[in-house]
Amino acid sequence: MFKYLFAVCYTAACLCAATNTMAFAQTPSSGNDRQRTAVLENIKKSVIQTIGAQEAAVEVTISGNILIVARVNSKLNDTTHGERSKEAIAIAPVVTKAIEDGPEFKTIHTIRVQYLVRSKLGEKRQSAGHS
Repeated sequence: MFKYLFAVCYTAACLCAATNTMAFAQTPSSGNDRQRTAVLENIKKSVIQTIGAQEAAVEVTISGNILIVARVNSKLNDTTHGERSKEAIAIAPVVTKAIEDGPEFKTIHTIRVQYLVRSKLGEKRQSAGHS
C-alpha cells in the first residue's frame, strides 16, 4: 500500500497545477467524523514538523476519496517540479502512516499535494500586461 500511495503522491505533486479551489471537510457530526478531523489535524502538525512550514501554510482536507495536503503560498511555488516533488515525497510517508490503520480512511485512494497561491484579504492582484 505504501508503494502505491507513494507513487500516487509523487505523480500528483508533479502534475498538480496550483489552483485556488479547495473542498473543506464538513463540520463533524459523528464520532467517526470527529476522529477523522482529529487525525487530519495531527497530519497537519506532522507535515509542518517534517517540512518546517508555518501553520498557515499547510491545510489538510478530504474531498471524496482524495486526501489533499495543500501548501499555501509556499516558497516552492516559484521553483521547479523537482523541488516540489522532493517535498511531496517527504510528506507522503507522514500521511500514509497516519491513515493506514484508520477504518475511516479505507476509501482514500489518492494523496494529493497541491501548491496554492492565495492573495491575502484586501491585497490587490496585479494584472499581467497592464501598466
